[in-house]
Amino acid sequence: MRCPRFRSRKGSALLAVLWLSVALTAIAFTLSRTVRGELDRSSLNVDSARAYFLARGGIERAMLRMLRPQREGQGDPNLGFQFGQRWMTLPFPEGEVVVEIVSENGKINVNKAPPEVLTQVFMAAGLDPSYSAATAGRIVTARSPSQRQLLNPADDTSSLLRAPASFKELEELLVLPGITTEVLYGSYGRGPAGGWVKTGGLHRHMSIYGTTSVDANYASPEVLRAAGLPPGQIASLLELRELRPLRPEDLGDSMMLDQSGPIRVTAGGGGIAYTLWSRATLHNGRARRAVGVLVERSETIGSPPLRIARWYDTEF
Repeated sequence: MRCPRFRSRKGSALLAVLWLSVALTAIAFTLSRTVRGELDRSSLNVDSARAYFLARGGIERAMLRMLRPQREGQGDPNLGFQFGQRWMTLPFPEGEVVVEIVSENGKINVNKAPPEVLTQVFMAAGLDPSYSAATAGRIVTARSPSQRQLLNPADDTSSLLRAPASFKELEELLVLPGITTEVLYGSYGRGPAGGWVKTGGLHRHMSIYGTTSVDANYASPEVLRAAGLPPGQIASLLELRELRPLRPEDLGDSMMLDQSGPIRVTAGGGGIAYTLWSRATLHNGRARRAVGVLVERSETIGSPPLRIARWYDTEF
């Protein structure tokens, strides 16, 4: 008969082997999950980079098409550009790119608009009336060459100075009191259905380009509301311009004759500067990226007909 002590040692060794097997299995499982996660993360980074350069390629193709202006009903619409056109769908072997075209003529010129126009646009964008009036006054004061604008007018030694002059970039508004990044670029909040929606953003309504009128092809609903258009007409214009570029007769005879307000509405579809937002989606659906660019038309001999003035690697 075997010794009881020998049988006890044999059972302990078997139990130790079983626990060691379980530990090694857990380590192997954890390691495999870590390796798989790193591989998925690397693959996603590669797909994100592919989508980013695909979006950049969409910008290049859209700019080439904008060099071939066409009249409505003439030429291949998939090869050229019609004034007033707002969308381009560009197929690529790797995926699809949708380019949104926004002429700066559809925005209020921050350097030329009177304070009452700025106030109306701010209020139409959902800002408080008293805040809108005060902010419009600060903008007018800041662009007036006859006054000195300080963040703290009572402190002449302040290093935060802005020389009174026209705004060369819209981001210069951020030095004025009360204008934050949320006011300029917008923020996200809960919508009526409970999901996250983007609200606000003065950059959608204001620009350093343009004239004293706005183009209905590219104007935001807030700008059209500030111009005095009734809600029904705004809704019909927004629906129609998704199908084709607006024509002057689409504004209606009464609208064309009644231009006594401070904001005039046109439907020409032209402009010297455009903002292009390119949104790319890979065919495998693993990555989506968006980039933007501000392009300016040039009529100078020897210079490119379209010049990139600003580049945005992320959408805001």
